[in-house]
Amino acid sequence: MRFPGESGKPVQIVVKGHAEFAEKGRDIVCSAVSALIQTLVLSIGRLTPYKQTVVNEKGFLKTEFIPDQQSNDDKKALIILLDSFLIGIFEIEKLYPDYITIEFLSR
Repeated sequence: MRFPGESGKPVQIVVKGHAEFAEKGRDIVCSAVSALIQTLVLSIGRLTPYKQTVVNEKGFLKTEFIPDQQSNDDKKALIILLDSFLIGIFEIEKLYPDYITIEFLSR
């Protein structure tokens, strides 16, 4: 993975909406995506020195951080966490392509 935020710009990861695979409380697609993004946010916060701005509301979670202000070891740890998140989210998209949309936007 190319390291995000090399130009000093913040990186944002946003998860929004509901998969509508099943009724509320039984939607395994929503649950899987929620578990992945929440684990990413918690892991960045607990395992790296990166400071995040997090907005977590019903059906919406956004994390934002600037990744280029730390040591090479910290950057490597962040890349592993982000790659792990992407592996998981792409696997969910493969299994349930009608219920999840992934977009990459650059500013």
